[in-house]
Amino acid sequence: MKLTIKKVGLFMAMFAGISCANEIEQEITANNQQEFNLSREAKTGITSTGYNSTNYFQPPTNLPTKNFTGSTSTQLQTLINNSSTGAIIKIPKKTYNWGEIKLKSKIQLEIESGTIIKPSNNNIKRIFSIGSSGNGTRVTDVSIIGVGGKFTIDLSATANLNQNMAVIKMGRVSNFKISNFIIKDRRTSLASILLNYIPSNSDNEPYPKNGVIEKINQTGISHTGYGLIQAYSASNVLFKNLYCKGGVTLRLETDDKTMKDAVKNGGKLFGLRNIYADMIKCTSGLCPIMFSPHFTENGKITARNITATGCAFAVRVEHGFIEVFDTNKTYALTSSGGNQFKNFIAGKISGTGNSSKFIGNQYKRANGTQWAIRLSDASINGSLDPYITNQIGYLKNGSFESTTIENVTTIYKPTNAKLKQSFLPFIPCNDWTSKIKNPTDTGMGNGFEYYGPSLGERFDNTNGTNSNGNYIINVNGTTTRFSTVRNILYNTPTACTSNAYGTIPTTSNSPGL
Repeated sequence: MKLTIKKVGLFMAMFAGISCANEIEQEITANNQQEFNLSREAKTGITSTGYNSTNYFQPPTNLPTKNFTGSTSTQLQTLINNSSTGAIIKIPKKTYNWGEIKLKSKIQLEIESGTIIKPSNNNIKRIFSIGSSGNGTRVTDVSIIGVGGKFTIDLSATANLNQNMAVIKMGRVSNFKISNFIIKDRRTSLASILLNYIPSNSDNEPYPKNGVIEKINQTGISHTGYGLIQAYSASNVLFKNLYCKGGVTLRLETDDKTMKDAVKNGGKLFGLRNIYADMIKCTSGLCPIMFSPHFTENGKITARNITATGCAFAVRVEHGFIEVFDTNKTYALTSSGGNQFKNFIAGKISGTGNSSKFIGNQYKRANGTQWAIRLSDASINGSLDPYITNQIGYLKNGSFESTTIENVTTIYKPTNAKLKQSFLPFIPCNDWTSKIKNPTDTGMGNGFEYYGPSLGERFDNTNGTNSNGNYIINVNGTTTRFSTVRNILYNTPTACTSNAYGTIPTTSNSPGL
């Protein structure tokens, strides 16, 4: 049924104990049972072929089979490079310490269940790269699949791990399958699997297309703002049966510097088109699915079977935006300095009234060292001073096509949801000291994240229109164990204005271990 959104009081239960390590396996078992139930529902109740994995990957035929008998990534890379017409490479159960492995066309990695792969040193930026170079021909017909069960990529135990590390970086690749493994994370500050925009003079579609990513569990401690997957740019891709403990399971955020520069300079940019998501699950995290278009015009995201168990929300929706900065850091980082910056930018825009020039007020960026403000559609389409046009070029406020997410399940838990500081003002002040915790062992700045109860079904900054970076995401679903649900929408009033963040108790226990 469709859940009616009401602005009602927030239900907060007492804190339970922090999850222990063996909870991971229990949750994966429960996750697999849920996978069975949802798969049965999908087969019997929905006839759409959009969620059928076989529609997205066609394995190449007549490939020779090769057994990997070495142990190092150098040996595996040599075997890949010497397979001139492609190969099915079978990797036996073992613990491997690998550097970056670059897949080429028609390479099928079949990795035996129980295999453990770890980064070989602290400088590794990723384990697998697929089409991540702008040079050469496009990579096609590739796969990385766990055989006989899941293998494991373990980032959790490496001392001084490079935090800017991904498990898989994908770019100019077609007809691919990534399937059936576990990632043990340790708060890496990138999503584990990246679908990137990789510009190339030889490729008019420089992004992943025609593929499936499925049957992947991420455990350990995920970064609050990242998690399992971030899709910047892709076409005709199915994300299916994905689970993340902590962070965001499927982050549809179409922004990075390469994409921004492409649009700013008048180039053609493809964000996300023909994307399907099915059985996307999160526990003790931020949310299972997130939309954030920035400056990119995206197509429709078709999604169903989204489950949040003890996460802040099930669905997070951010409006698109174009921002301009105090490029020379001229204005003081005080309230008066912020107002001076806003007035300065207003003076660089003509043809529209001051009240319609901006989306919201000025705010601090770059770790609080610089003022920024977001421009309305009216400003972007009006007459702008070179101070602004030099920053934004051809950028516009981005969006997604209107869509409805079906069968969203939101399950309340009293502790260990990951909460952003921006969420806290919507929680009653009296609950801050009793139900929220401020972690001290994240390795990030104080106040970057908090732990507390599930808040509701969705966080949605869009206003139900299709202008100024707004778009419409409808959510059909149910909630469980909430006495009342407080969804945070664009016009939801705050419940606490004291900003007493220092009163929140600290903790040195990170949920997710």
